[in-house]
Amino acid sequence: MQAAPVHPRVRTPARVLLAFGALLLCLTAFASPVFAQSHGPAPETLDVPGHTSAFYFPPRNKRTRAVVVWMHGRGGNPHDDCVKWSHVATEFGWLLCPSGQEDYGNGARAWNNDWPGAQRVIDASMEALRKKQPTIQRYGNILIGFSEGAYAAQNIGVREPRVFNRWLILASAARYWGGEGLEVLKSNRGNIKRVYLLTGALDAPVLQESREAYEILKKNKVHVRLRIVHDMGHEVPASRMRELYHQPLTWLVHNR
Repeated sequence: MQAAPVHPRVRTPARVLLAFGALLLCLTAFASPVFAQSHGPAPETLDVPGHTSAFYFPPRNKRTRAVVVWMHGRGGNPHDDCVKWSHVATEFGWLLCPSGQEDYGNGARAWNNDWPGAQRVIDASMEALRKKQPTIQRYGNILIGFSEGAYAAQNIGVREPRVFNRWLILASAARYWGGEGLEVLKSNRGNIKRVYLLTGALDAPVLQESREAYEILKKNKVHVRLRIVHDMGHEVPASRMRELYHQPLTWLVHNR
C-alpha cells in the first residue's frame, strides 16, 4: 500500500529533529545491553619485569584487598579478556590479567603448555601489581583459568594453595595434574578452601575429564562444586558473563 502523502508542515526542521531524536533514543535503548557486555573502559597496563605486560582493573569496592587472576586460553587476548571479565570480577577484587609466554600475534597469547613458565609469569605479575598497589593481599586470592589457562591454573593452584586458595576452573581436566600434581594436591589440600569447576555440556572432549577432576578433589576432601552448563561448548561467552560467573565467584568468596 502506498504511504499517505506527508503534510508540508511535518517537514519543518523542529519536527524532523524531534523524530530523529526519538529514533536515536529507541535504538540506544535496544543497543545498550549488548554494548555493555562487549565493550567497556580499557584496563590499566602493568609492566612486568622479564615478561610481557599484564593488564588490570581496580575493584569496585575500594576497600577490598583481594586479587582475581585470569588465565586466558590458548590464543586468547589478555587485554580484551580483561575488559570482558571486568563486568563481573571487579566486584570481588582487583582483576589481574597476565599475558602468556607465547606470542600468537595481534594481542593473542598462549602458555606454551608450560605451567612452570606460566607460574613465573603469574608470580611476577602479582609482584608487579603489589609494588604498584602495596595494600593488595598476599594470600587468599582467586585464580581463574580456561582451557590451556585451566591446565596452568590447576597446577599453579596446587603448588601455591595459600596465595590462591580459591579457584574457578573452566573446562577442567583430571589429566592436567599428572602423577606429580596429584601428589602435590594430597600434600597441600588442607590449604585449598574452595574450588568451582564449570564446563559446557557440549564440550565433549573435556566433559568427562571435568567430572573426574571433581571426583579427585572431592576424594581429597576439597570443598568443590561442579556445574555443567547444558547449552555451552568450549567457550567463555562475553554475552553471559554475569549469568555464568557471578554465582561461582560469590560462592568462592563465601566465608572468607
